[in-house]
Amino acid sequence: MVEDKVKKTIIESATIFFSKYGFYKTTMDEIAQHIHKAKGAIYYYFKSKEELFNEVLKQELSTIKATLLKIVDREVEPMEMFKEYMLHRFELLNNSTNYHETLKGNLFDKYKFVKDVLDDFHSFERNQITIILEKGKNAGYLEIANINS
Repeated sequence: MVEDKVKKTIIESATIFFSKYGFYKTTMDEIAQHIHKAKGAIYYYFKSKEELFNEVLKQELSTIKATLLKIVDREVEPMEMFKEYMLHRFELLNNSTNYHETLKGNLFDKYKFVKDVLDDFHSFERNQITIILEKGKNAGYLEIANINS
């Protein structure tokens, strides 16, 4: 659909600008000019710059989650899985510019619009680590009475 394509184009452009200039220095005008649309077209899909950044962050973290899920879903020795998970996690988050923007720009403290996205990601991570630890416990590598505590 045309609307989905336009929305995707806006998000792709916003990702470039937010990654390059950060949340504060990126303007909706720049994003609109980049995709050859009126600024109003962006506001048709996103109510604010915050909402657009939130979507960019959500997509960035979704990509990371998909990669990490593949690691946990594989049939591999649990300790190797944990090592691979952590190494990939650090590498992916290190390259995740907009995730870093939420941390260094104090967006998490100043704007609650990223809280839900970050809370979702942290919940995902807790679940994945729990799965890895349970696999390690079941395989006899770990002795943990209660993994969730």
